[in-house]
Amino acid sequence: MNPYFVNKYLLLGEQDSKKAVLLLLFALFPFSALFPHAHLCAAAWSALLFAVGFWASRKKMPSTSQAWLYAAFLALTLSGVVLSAARVASLISFLLRLSFFLPLFYEAMREKICRLLSLLGGLIGGVTLLSLIFGGGVTEYSDPSLFPSLSRASGLFGNPNVTAAFLLPPALLSLHALLFAGRGRCFSFLCFFGSLTGIAATYSRGALIALLFAAFLLFACRFGLIPTLFTLLALLPLLLLLLPSGLTARLLSVLSPDTSVFYRFSLWKSIFRLPPRALLFGVGEGKRAMLSALGGVLAGGLLHVEHTHSLFLHILLAEGLIGLLLFLLLCGRALLSKKGLGARAALLSLLLFGIFDDPLYSGQTEVLFWLTLGLC
Repeated sequence: MNPYFVNKYLLLGEQDSKKAVLLLLFALFPFSALFPHAHLCAAAWSALLFAVGFWASRKKMPSTSQAWLYAAFLALTLSGVVLSAARVASLISFLLRLSFFLPLFYEAMREKICRLLSLLGGLIGGVTLLSLIFGGGVTEYSDPSLFPSLSRASGLFGNPNVTAAFLLPPALLSLHALLFAGRGRCFSFLCFFGSLTGIAATYSRGALIALLFAAFLLFACRFGLIPTLFTLLALLPLLLLLLPSGLTARLLSVLSPDTSVFYRFSLWKSIFRLPPRALLFGVGEGKRAMLSALGGVLAGGLLHVEHTHSLFLHILLAEGLIGLLLFLLLCGRALLSKKGLGARAALLSLLLFGIFDDPLYSGQTEVLFWLTLGLC
């Protein structure tokens, strides 16, 4: 590969060789999805960069109040290694969640990390769209009674919803740079366009709704709430005409009797049938711990469930009510902070997506979620 291209575009003009190596390591983590045991590869990446950052900061942990709150949340995750039956899964989750500290260790590189994530989103989104156009998509993630011939791009991660969740933060970070940055707007536009088309190619309703809502807030911050609202209402008919018919149908089917919607509500009701002790203290991380806890309350059609299909119920089931309260406090403080508007918009989009799906299902998207929280 051309060294000039690597330095100029992948490493964003970084001249310091040590920082360039770190940025290159940052750029590699999504591609761990291509290897066997991708969850474990993402955990190893997170632990490696945490160790390098800890050593580079002269073995001093970040001392902000948000970091201490997160340390308490991590302690709950780590307690699952000792107290729950899912020791290995809890340890892997603990390592994945160390990525929260990376923006704090590499504070001087925060802006370049955001730009690098934008670039990764543009590249992965573009490849996702091309894979749908030339390679065809997958049909097993759509209700065949409503969408008998709808093909969705599965992307780098082999799952349309996981790919869409991964592309949300890069899309919002690049849109923020496009609206607010004084330079590099062509770069930001290309990155945003790539991420946007990638999300559209997955036909993920949750990701599209989350992206539209977070993007609306960014436009409102830039141009004002009333002008943005009137512009949106004026352009809405045109947007519906420009969207592919399958994508519009997916968006309008949110309240329809879709099997995926029924599946989610049935699963969520099963979770709340658990004994109070399980909901208070959690059952640990991982599919095995979840199925072990839910085995007596799941309906027949849910016996092969992979995850909770909700970020918040994932935290509740794994870390218990105490963990969920800590998580909500962390996210609330991050969203109300006064720095990193683009990162806050990205976090908001993941939280909105997390109402109906779980961005922690994949190791790569889990790393990106905690990394985004650390950027706020």
